[in-house]
Amino acid sequence: MVASCEERTLCQRSPTLAIFNLATVNPAEWVATSGSKRSQAHSLRRTFSMSQFGDPGEIAQREILSVGAGPAFAAERNVSERLHSLWIGDRLGYIERLSMLSALSVGHLFRLYSYTPEKLSDAPSGVEICDANEVIEYDALARYFDIGWATLASDFFRYAMLAKGLGYWVDLDLYFVRPLDFQDEYVFGWEHETKINGAVLRLPQDSEMVRELCEIPHINWRPPYYGLRKSAGLYLKRMVQGDVRPENYRWGAFGPTYLTYLAKKHRVSERAQKRSVFYPIRHRQAKLACGPPELVEKQLTHETRAIHLWCSVLGEAKVSPPPGSYLEAVCRRHGLDA
Repeated sequence: MVASCEERTLCQRSPTLAIFNLATVNPAEWVATSGSKRSQAHSLRRTFSMSQFGDPGEIAQREILSVGAGPAFAAERNVSERLHSLWIGDRLGYIERLSMLSALSVGHLFRLYSYTPEKLSDAPSGVEICDANEVIEYDALARYFDIGWATLASDFFRYAMLAKGLGYWVDLDLYFVRPLDFQDEYVFGWEHETKINGAVLRLPQDSEMVRELCEIPHINWRPPYYGLRKSAGLYLKRMVQGDVRPENYRWGAFGPTYLTYLAKKHRVSERAQKRSVFYPIRHRQAKLACGPPELVEKQLTHETRAIHLWCSVLGEAKVSPPPGSYLEAVCRRHGLDA
């Protein structure tokens, strides 16, 4: 019998897992299911070997100095905090591989979930590949994959992951320049002056924020931040079009917008990291990464831990890095053939 990723975790937990049960009257309802009742999940383990791209401390030293973020952290190498993410598909792009390589290089462990782990063969050495069914069953999210809304599925997956107490969720278009060495249980950051993004997200497993994120209905949800006008519009849409589903809402309704609302509601928004920590490049500045390295480097500060690369708006640059660009430079730094 192959041990699951959860069974191999040293600090194993056995919390109740909340998952979506789409067979109920309300497809969005989360049903508590103990870990012992989940089907046995296939998982793969890759040996942690940094031999392909060098000693992590040396790489961190070179990176920190080259991006202008300062060498303060370069000597710290034993960061064992595990990061988690999800990939849908059989092949990773170069940005996703770069993201994981950079996380490993600053000392993190990395666990990548996939619903087809046996087919995912191009993850960097040292990345642990696990069956995503260990977190939430594929059938609970299949509809979003089928209609091309993987972003929504990603939101719901990360909330289920937080409910299991697994730790950090990170998007796969983050480039890490320093480790996530925060002591706070609440880790997220301002994308801009008014919105918190969940590209880097850690919340207490038993927090009210996690509970509310896991209780989002998948049919006819009225976001609690809606005022009278938006609420009336929602009810009118239901009368005219029928049931309103997650894909019918504005982008971000189930992600940054709701995260920001909950952080303010539960009075933890002041604990959000400054924009420079995770989002030194704004969404509208995403193409800076396609230009000369210095355009990105001057946006970084000594507080920057990661750079969100906004892969969804990079166009052709998400297929291969433009010559002479920041993306090409960091690929070379990690020995990544893109």
